[in-house]
Amino acid sequence: MPSCADPSRRGAPCTKKDTANTKGKHGDAGTRQIRVILFGEYEWLDKKGRPSPFKNSFSYAVSGEEIAEASSLVRKLGIARGYATATRMQCVADGEVALENALRDGFPNAIFTNDFMHA
Repeated sequence: MPSCADPSRRGAPCTKKDTANTKGKHGDAGTRQIRVILFGEYEWLDKKGRPSPFKNSFSYAVSGEEIAEASSLVRKLGIARGYATATRMQCVADGEVALENALRDGFPNAIFTNDFMHA
């Protein structure tokens, strides 16, 4: 079985200690899945047509937990960041169905798109 350092494996870089006693799809886990959550606030587009973020408006969360636990964290962070009062929210993810469903449950009025690499 290839190690976590094997470049042919997809997933977060890790060591055997990181995945010890963790079940994978086919036996022991060879990688770990980490969810990185970013909230930021944007103004209208800049002169080049790109979203222009408010200065220092980003907050992050990182979770190695299952989707249910991670989506609870995302929901709490979203509410703390003003989700209930935002005029528009966009969720960008990797297209994982369970993740999209969890985000849709947490943010039913958001717009959903896949990130560039997964689109």
